[in-house]
Amino acid sequence: MNASKIFIDYRSQSKEAIFDLCDMNGRIRLSGTIIPNNKKEVDISRLKNGQYQVYVIDNGEIAKKLIRL
Repeated sequence: MNASKIFIDYRSQSKEAIFDLCDMNGRIRLSGTIIPNNKKEVDISRLKNGQYQVYVIDNGEIAKKLIRL
């Protein structure tokens, strides 16, 4: 069963960080911004089940996390 949303909880070092949710072929499926000290709600209801990488780019630093739907 596919979840309808995920939350990205990232403590940004800058005024705003960027996230990319990519499939395992490296294609960006979703993208957006994260405001400091707020959880970002991301609607993933249109994504197919599978594995994805979430990248958060903040002030030149990149964090990544593998998720499975």
